Amino acid sequence: MEPLTRKDLQHVQCQVLGCTHDNHGVLFLHAGCHMRAGTEVSYNLVTGVLTINCKQCKKLIAKILVAMEK
Repeated sequence: MEPLTRKDLQHVQCQVLGCTHDNHGVLFLHAGCHMRAGTEVSYNLVTGVLTINCKQCKKLIAKILVAMEK
């Protein structure tokens, strides 16, 4: 999976079935495999990529490219 950018995230749907974002302006990133398991998040200092995995099975949820400072 290539890291997602802010532009990519503007078009991503919640992983909660049936969510259309009509009720909120926030994208929640949950593991579709184990919704209540929580997540493990790491940030690579060299690449600037934030990686989110399912805490239970370690399945990749998302990789996000963090913007450079202004």
